[in-house]
Amino acid sequence: MEKNLTTGSVFGNIVRFSLPYLLSYFLQTLYGMADLFIIGQYEGVASTTAVSIGSQAMHMLTVMIVGLAMGATVTIGQAVGARDRRGAAGYIGNTTTLFLALSVVVTGVLLALARPIAAVMSTPAEAVPGTVAYLRICFLGVPLITAYNIIASIFRGLGDSKRPMYFIAIACAANIALDYLFMGALHMGPAGAALGTTLAQAVSVAVSLVVIRRERDGIALTRGDLRPQRAVMGRILRIGVPVALQDGLIQIAFLFITVIANRRGLTDAAAVGIVEKIISFLFLVPSSMLSTVSALGAQCIGAGKPRRALQTLWYAIAVAFGFGVLITIVIQFMAEPVVGLFTDSAAVAAAGGQYLRGYILDCCFAGLHFCFSGYFCAIGRSELSFLHNITAVVLVRVPGAYLMSKWFPTTLLPMGLATAAGSLLSVIICVIAFLVLRRRRRDMARTQELFSIGDVAQLFHLSVSSLRHYETIGLLTPEYTDPATGYRYYGPRQFEVLNTIRYLRALDMPLGQIRAFLRNRDVGRIEQLLREQKAAVVRKQAELQRVERKIDNRLRQLHDAQTAALGAICLVRSPACRIVWMSGALELHSFLDMEPSIRMLEHSQAEAVVFLGKVGVGLSAERLLAGAFAPYDRAFLVLDDEDAFDGDVTTLPETTCAAVCFRGSHPEAPAQYARLMDYLRAHALAPADFSREITMIDYGLTSDPEKFVTEIRIPVTEA
Repeated sequence: MEKNLTTGSVFGNIVRFSLPYLLSYFLQTLYGMADLFIIGQYEGVASTTAVSIGSQAMHMLTVMIVGLAMGATVTIGQAVGARDRRGAAGYIGNTTTLFLALSVVVTGVLLALARPIAAVMSTPAEAVPGTVAYLRICFLGVPLITAYNIIASIFRGLGDSKRPMYFIAIACAANIALDYLFMGALHMGPAGAALGTTLAQAVSVAVSLVVIRRERDGIALTRGDLRPQRAVMGRILRIGVPVALQDGLIQIAFLFITVIANRRGLTDAAAVGIVEKIISFLFLVPSSMLSTVSALGAQCIGAGKPRRALQTLWYAIAVAFGFGVLITIVIQFMAEPVVGLFTDSAAVAAAGGQYLRGYILDCCFAGLHFCFSGYFCAIGRSELSFLHNITAVVLVRVPGAYLMSKWFPTTLLPMGLATAAGSLLSVIICVIAFLVLRRRRRDMARTQELFSIGDVAQLFHLSVSSLRHYETIGLLTPEYTDPATGYRYYGPRQFEVLNTIRYLRALDMPLGQIRAFLRNRDVGRIEQLLREQKAAVVRKQAELQRVERKIDNRLRQLHDAQTAALGAICLVRSPACRIVWMSGALELHSFLDMEPSIRMLEHSQAEAVVFLGKVGVGLSAERLLAGAFAPYDRAFLVLDDEDAFDGDVTTLPETTCAAVCFRGSHPEAPAQYARLMDYLRAHALAPADFSREITMIDYGLTSDPEKFVTEIRIPVTEA
């Protein structure tokens, strides 16, 4: 699910991210048009009008939800870029909580306003019942619409634009099938169109939730992530609200222009309506660049790579502007034929061709300010996107269209140019805002000789997330944090602190102690800390030496086990050793039967028994003489010289033993005991104490029981 977009080819990432998003946008547009197309086949003008008006209202609502969800995409993207999975989980959880609550409230309000909305949109009387029915059913599905768009925004913030494409494709297919069922077979009219749309959204959401549940490498959420956090929700809304207002304002501007065109007569009204649909398809590319720059740029900003975010912006501008220039040139030669694909009226085609030739220039300019808007969102300055859009709409787009309509009543070309002029003003405002931000950053860096967080991370061989963590715990505060971009900058003062941190971390001093020292620097304090660290180092050295000796012991034991003459019985001198008895009689059927006793012995110890020493079992001399080789009388732990044990320890003296090594473990031991006792009788010897049976190569070293090696030693005395 999570994809890192801060490495590799910038242009390649743009292509891989934008193409699925482009297709998603296309499918979402097709999704809305399916209702109109299908109801036109089965119902009259009133029903078609009802669906047309209702879909316009739902489109405006959906656009605003998508804009609001941009806050989630950007904040999650920044967290992913910073490798802050917990932060990303917090943004995902709070996004879910915020939009769930919002969708419930909005649903209730919209249901109460369904009829007034139909009235505000000047719905013809014949179409009012169908429009109200369509809106009420669609409004009931607002939580589903919200859920899909939020899931899509989360995936895009994580760097994944493919899965949202799959989800909307499923919804589109389901919508078409349900439309034919409800409107074609059941003749439910506008209500059927709305029901198909709502149920299709439910299918898409269900599929997306199944995919999320099956993810194994995604970001795991906890209940705490769903708990509302004012700061987290505030940041999401600060980015998302301006974008939502901007998108809503654009839709309102479209409505104003539609009203202006309607007042010019039926021909011009039809021409403007057709061209708006054509433009909506052509704008898929610029719109995809906006989301691409937002998502990729946010990850780069979070990773402390502002230069890469800028590269993403320049590449996106090149793609969007290149597409705009190309399509503008093509349309100048093909405007009337393109409009003619949607109408049989030559007059409408001619008027639409005029409007399209002027309007198409907007594809060039809009592509530019869309890219800048995406960049502003990525750096957390989405209010700039709102500023340039509202300025262009209020000052140029709407009044320009009105004035051109009045001054040039015989042609629609100037009205189209007015829209493009509005976008040109947006571009100018974007460039000015961008240059101001850039100059502020350059001036600050030049006058204060500061370094970005990414540069500092490279200089000190740290990760960006480590520097952010130091800031979070109050260990290292940047010299300057740009309020406009959120960029962090560090100077010589922070370099000195980082050197101290690096020095003290090399001494293995915890971050909490380092923070305490930095807050109260004192020679005596650092001397005390250094003495404490020296003592800790000495203890660690002693511990490592002890471990080294124990490893040497194990190596000797392994060497002896692998070179032993298996099956040969001989007399050996066993050195004195310390043992710990384990209580209880034992009956061993497998090499695993010792494990419970070992764990019981280990329970009260600071060290693991398996590390303390080898575990063995034994039979008493009386049992050996009686030939009773099972079950064992005692189990014991052999301690190395370096081991400390919190319990009763028995010291066994140096003694002579009859010994044998054999392939196998405890279940194979009785036959070897029989051989040892035969050996003792043949040499006039007798058991002097309990036997000492130790598996030298066991399950801890190999999974093949055929490679086990066990040694038995019986202390002897003359018979």
